[in-house]
Amino acid sequence: MIIQHDYVFVIHLFAVALLSAAFSYYFCKDAIINHSVGYLRVSFGLKAAVFCTFIIGLSGYFFIHWSWSGLILGIFLSFLITLSLIHPKYAISFFTFMMISRPWEFVEAELFSSFPRDFFYICALSFIAHSLIQKKFYFRWNLACTFTLGYAVWSFFSVFVTVNPNYFLYEYMEVFSKGIIIYFLIVNIVDREDYIYPIQVALVTAILEKAVTSFYKSVVLGITADGDRLTSVGILENSNDIAAILILSVPFLLARFRKGISTPLKVIIYSLILTLYSYLIWESKSRGAILGFGVLFIVWIFINLKSLKQIITTSVIGLAILLGLILSVQRDSGDINESTNNRITYWKAGMKMGLKNPILGVGYSNFQMKLFEYTDGHVGSEGRYKTVHSNWILPWAESGIPGFILYMSIWITCLFYSWRLRFAHPEFIMALASYGVAITFLTHTYMLYPWILLAIITSSIKFNSSNARNHLLSEERSQSSSLLKGAWNV
Repeated sequence: MIIQHDYVFVIHLFAVALLSAAFSYYFCKDAIINHSVGYLRVSFGLKAAVFCTFIIGLSGYFFIHWSWSGLILGIFLSFLITLSLIHPKYAISFFTFMMISRPWEFVEAELFSSFPRDFFYICALSFIAHSLIQKKFYFRWNLACTFTLGYAVWSFFSVFVTVNPNYFLYEYMEVFSKGIIIYFLIVNIVDREDYIYPIQVALVTAILEKAVTSFYKSVVLGITADGDRLTSVGILENSNDIAAILILSVPFLLARFRKGISTPLKVIIYSLILTLYSYLIWESKSRGAILGFGVLFIVWIFINLKSLKQIITTSVIGLAILLGLILSVQRDSGDINESTNNRITYWKAGMKMGLKNPILGVGYSNFQMKLFEYTDGHVGSEGRYKTVHSNWILPWAESGIPGFILYMSIWITCLFYSWRLRFAHPEFIMALASYGVAITFLTHTYMLYPWILLAIITSSIKFNSSNARNHLLSEERSQSSSLLKGAWNV
């Protein structure tokens, strides 16, 4: 039973409603342009009856557990679950949304505790069923997938050199493996270029929920972190973390309004988005996030300007402005110096760990356990159980030189992919560069967010070649032809 309807719950409810509206649009679009979901020989009436039955049945199930207090949320969840069972692109999108939104962290409802496991099962079931129906008995694979699997396997082996292999094996399966699983699900579910859009919308909507929550909590209610900094809820309560994922979502959010909207309206929408997110990132007072946000615009300029002179001039001016903004961050000078010194301490310790343990590092998630040992007891002002605060040094420290090479190879490969896609999808390279800069000062290596970004880029590269596009057009003509012959019995 849901105990209370506070502002976090209400914001989550609106986010779920927004996601339902977006999925409804894509679902109707699929129906109109005859992109079937694999049930060509089933009559429209039967499909509609089954669809409604699932929604009503699931709504009743949620009503039994949550009563009237969770009725509306239950209806929206029922609709999204039903769509997830119809097609895996909705399943992986909904799973992505829930893993970022994480309502079980702020809603007092017993049923929410099983949601991560339940939604994963729904996603896996939808993917397997769709593969069987479509007779797709293969996995999509490319160079980035090879490096990702290699890094996941090497990190798994590193578990056995940790101080407590049983505990950290459990943590590996509960935390890191979910990001890897989502990565490979996205890569294999995205069979068409337009399948990526529901995933992007789910990512944007979940992070928008966190943005609104942060704004309401910090600005309206005045609940801030130390130093009067922006804060959120749950796993993203930290000012630096929430600022980093806001940066991740901005390019995808802007990309949703790139086509089909008149220029004046587009300018207004862009201005509102950038104003809100710029304000929130500024209020986070995260120097790394502000630097990453600036890099986002520099990359955009680099893509769009044609003259080398224009690129150099604009980049220099942009970097100067960016440096001025970072220096003007209003945090206590003692706090800034202390934070800087602590990070330098952690980075030095991380480098020592990788050098002294070049094969497997100190083991998965063991930086905190080994920090005191590799700093000779001088762990800084924040205590001995702190992370390295660098997305790139952590693989070096915890999985050794092979793990570091594999991890960096994933990012370098995806950077190459995003560069090839820069004109069709400029949001990819903008997100990769800006978010990559932001997490240089954070530890997101095992978190879900980078793996979603890397999966979106990896799954999209196969649509870049003319052969792939011709193949898709051929599939569309074939499907249209079969439909004209009476495959649908409406």
